[in-house]
Amino acid sequence: MLATAIDFLVMVGCVELLAVHYVPATAIGGISGGVTAFLVNRHWSFVAGHRAVVRQALCYALVWTCSLSLNCLLVYLMTDKAGLPYTYSKALTAVMVGAGFNFPLHRHFVFR
Repeated sequence: MLATAIDFLVMVGCVELLAVHYVPATAIGGISGGVTAFLVNRHWSFVAGHRAVVRQALCYALVWTCSLSLNCLLVYLMTDKAGLPYTYSKALTAVMVGAGFNFPLHRHFVFR
């Protein structure tokens, strides 16, 4: 939840305060949230801090790269093609990718 909040706030801040296009802003937010998520998941959500960090980081980077690509693509499609406001697109995407992609892969692949 913390990582998602940071991701969303950084994205909106980039768009609204820095006039960054929403797709690169989605990536910037995703990077911010991704770093936060790794640390929180490793030490709290999956209590995997005792395991090898290099293996986890490499597996996480693989999953995160796919997740970031999915996030950018879905936000673009929902905003440009379906006409939703970028904030709605991001919220819907965060739920779909987070629950359907990130969580299962983090639980069974990255932090197992």
